[in-house]
Amino acid sequence: MANIPPIVMKLLKNIVTSIQKVMQNEEVKTALKGAIMAMVMAIVNMVLEEKK
Repeated sequence: MANIPPIVMKLLKNIVTSIQKVMQNEEVKTALKGAIMAMVMAIVNMVLEEKK
């Protein structure tokens, strides 16, 4: 382990914990899936448009 100040470790732990809490939230998961699907569809549409 590098010599990391305890406050930095605490901050990192807090960030990881909050990300884990967010990921357990079903509404957030659904919203993320929707956003990812929308991005994928947009990319597919762009590729299809270029092939015309």
